[in-house]
Amino acid sequence: MTKKMIEEKFARAYDGKVRLDLGCGKSITAGYDGVDKHPTEGVKYQVDFEKEALPFEDNSVDEIICRHLIEHVEDLFGLMAEIHRVLKPKGKLNIVVPHYKSRHAFQDPTHIRFFTEKTFRYWDGKYIQQYADYAPKGVFSTEELFVHGEDWEHLWIFAVLVAEK
Repeated sequence: MTKKMIEEKFARAYDGKVRLDLGCGKSITAGYDGVDKHPTEGVKYQVDFEKEALPFEDNSVDEIICRHLIEHVEDLFGLMAEIHRVLKPKGKLNIVVPHYKSRHAFQDPTHIRFFTEKTFRYWDGKYIQQYADYAPKGVFSTEELFVHGEDWEHLWIFAVLVAEK
């Protein structure tokens, strides 16, 4: 998904809602506060997702976007639990990751996991009993999920998960 497409889909005018762009790097989505491990210009909160809790109260965030972040995170279950903790009931988590069939999934040596259309079922309340052995903390419902791209080189998974509390 190109930066322009992401901006068209997610960019928001400031309306008083708390929106976070986790792992934003230098490309902070309009209308979101940047949260990143590195002290890049424009990053409002510097957080190492592997070592620190998100610096927000429980149920205090309206929406989170993770663009090309979670494929780099070692403790995905821990991060998803933290995201669920800070999201308000019915808060949205927007995710963009490379599809496992995409060359982009494998070419980056910092990617430590791969995703299919069914990966997010591990957190979806409709399917969570199938994955009870993993005991994910935080249940979501899937509002939207699709694969975007036209060839094996450029395939991306887009998911919108809603925090169920």
